[in-house]
Amino acid sequence: MNHRQPDPPMHCEAAGNLLVLYLCDELSAAERAALEAHLAACAACVEALARERALLQSLSARPRLEPDLSLLEQCRSRLGETLDDLAAPARQRWFAWLRPSSWLAVHPALGTALLLLLGVTLGYGVPYLVQHAGDESVVPVLTVRPQPSEAELLQAQVEGIHWLDTGAGGTPRVGIQLAAERPLVLEGSPDDESVKMVLMRLARSFEQADPGLRMESLSVLGTERDDAQVRQTLCEVARNDRNPAIRLRALEVLRGFEPDDSVRQTLLDRLLHDENPGVRIEAINSLRALVERAPERLDERLLEIFRDRMQRDPNPYIRMQSAAALQGIGPREVY
Repeated sequence: MNHRQPDPPMHCEAAGNLLVLYLCDELSAAERAALEAHLAACAACVEALARERALLQSLSARPRLEPDLSLLEQCRSRLGETLDDLAAPARQRWFAWLRPSSWLAVHPALGTALLLLLGVTLGYGVPYLVQHAGDESVVPVLTVRPQPSEAELLQAQVEGIHWLDTGAGGTPRVGIQLAAERPLVLEGSPDDESVKMVLMRLARSFEQADPGLRMESLSVLGTERDDAQVRQTLCEVARNDRNPAIRLRALEVLRGFEPDDSVRQTLLDRLLHDENPGVRIEAINSLRALVERAPERLDERLLEIFRDRMQRDPNPYIRMQSAAALQGIGPREVY
């Protein structure tokens, strides 16, 4: 059985150059996977990611200055004129090279060979296509892999996770490669019970599985956050995993579900007790979003934690956000 050679690990310098693009969701799937695998093993880059996120959030809070409309129109006009000047000679050169006489004039032998090859291809290929156009026997054979049994799902280790190409508008499907006595691939939509079972078991494996695979499992599980069991698994990972990048990813996946009691308690726990500033920053941001969207969820314990973090957290951004949350709640004498 052939195995693809793993990609070389990403270094901190390369990871640092991708952090802003990662936060702006401008990376390809391969780049995102490589960066998340590096973050899963590098606490320094997790802190750098937290600093970049805090900077972007601070910048987004500032008022945007729009350029003058007349300046924009002038720039567009000059750009259009420049593109027209550059495109005209290029079109002329391309059309000139499309003429067979140009080939023969510059490279007589090569041009003759190309024309001969084109004639042979048209002479044999076109009649074959016409002859077999309606022949149902010329159909690619699809290989159907057997689905793993329940016993195999409980015992097999995950070797790879990837999204399957379902075409435009198709239902998202995921493929999970499993290590067992025979080659196994579990395929299904993220809401399939077998898929969720394998991914939740992988996410909770903590120190026993590859961090990059576990990051991918959290991303897939994030599409099923409406499921109470999935949310409980994400909360468990955020509380108990020793890897700060994976704890951070679990909290990111839980965004939007702050009103859920288990999610809210997890955010409070991480804000108070997590040693990694990036994880605490994600927690304070989510709790501020909760207060803004659902002020009825505000209680005395949350006020007390905001006061505590405003005064005692070693991270200046968290102290600032805690103070801003209290200031937005009510008059200053309240706290």
